[in-house]
Amino acid sequence: MNQVMLWVISAVLLFAGAAYPVLSEEDWRVVAYDNDEIFVIRPYAVEVIQLPETAQNREPPGNINLKLSADERYVVYTTREKDGRALGAFILDLQTESLRKVEQSIQWRSDEPAGGEIAMVGPFSPDGQQVTISMADWYGGILQIIDVASGEVLVEAETSQLIAEPHRNYALLPEWSEDGLLLYPHCFPCEGFVEGFAYRWQPNDNSITRTNIPYRVVTYRLMSDRLASSGEVLVAGQDFSDRSQASPVTDVNIITYFDRDFMPDSSTGLVVYTDPAELSLLLTSHWVAGGRGYLVHSQTRSESTLVLRDTSLHSVDDAARTFVSGTADGWIMHDDFHFYHYTVTQTGDIAVVQLPFTGDKPALFDFVFISETPTLGNGAHDPPQPVIAIH
Repeated sequence: MNQVMLWVISAVLLFAGAAYPVLSEEDWRVVAYDNDEIFVIRPYAVEVIQLPETAQNREPPGNINLKLSADERYVVYTTREKDGRALGAFILDLQTESLRKVEQSIQWRSDEPAGGEIAMVGPFSPDGQQVTISMADWYGGILQIIDVASGEVLVEAETSQLIAEPHRNYALLPEWSEDGLLLYPHCFPCEGFVEGFAYRWQPNDNSITRTNIPYRVVTYRLMSDRLASSGEVLVAGQDFSDRSQASPVTDVNIITYFDRDFMPDSSTGLVVYTDPAELSLLLTSHWVAGGRGYLVHSQTRSESTLVLRDTSLHSVDDAARTFVSGTADGWIMHDDFHFYHYTVTQTGDIAVVQLPFTGDKPALFDFVFISETPTLGNGAHDPPQPVIAIH
């Protein structure tokens, strides 16, 4: 798999905070995986589920993506053969150890170059009985609704017929609620700056409406984070005012906030974080601690900044670890060997613990992909106030 395709998979998986399962904020779980194991991360431990041999593929990394059902019985995943060409979608029953291949009606062109197609697993339905797959090649995209128990394709729709926007032939699927599937129109394959507003699709009647939810992807990296419960969005972007040679595509030094009442035709977002000394492709912001604040993080730095809604700034020494997900009480990060649970008290004090593994401990994980994150943001919060980073 080429580097561009790896960026695509990473970006899609960062969108994967599905609305199902519905857990209390105290009973959260995060689901991640590498090419051999699934990691079910909870407040005090990480459960390790071994992937079947059919799903394992170390060369090159990132050739699978998956979702785990709420009851941890079914694993739905897509995988690419080692030559990088053929795609397949499978449903694994962990209870019976049976494996079914989903019969896809879309036929990829036989002369496509390796890496010229993508098939990503989206969220489960609110009742857990159906799951989504979003597929695309150079010529178009397909959305499928699949029955988990039988593997039958129940609904299939061409992305271009749902989303009437030029050059948006692919859809990222961050969540599925009673209101329908949330779709982020995207371009496959393309590079550079992609932003817009999400759509809501009801597969039952094939109705689709444009929402006021903004999103942004830059060079296949997700640069926005949404609190599903409150609708608030953080978008990482760039301030051009004092930079004569600022990049129009990639670099980031501001965080912009949009509240739930944001209307794209009548208002703009509020810049809540400014870092005059930082201009980095890798700077991102993530809602943490149940939406009480956000973490400004960059893997190029050895520390992150926690910004609470009362504008208090807290430096976090994270040893250049990789951000995984926000939680009700803090957030999760990882390095090559362990996962770490950061917690935030009501006064802003931060503690971190290394989470133990249950099951076979993995030796090393270079690439960890995110499959499911908790729904955060329950409860009323005042909008965050603007702050300037201090170095």
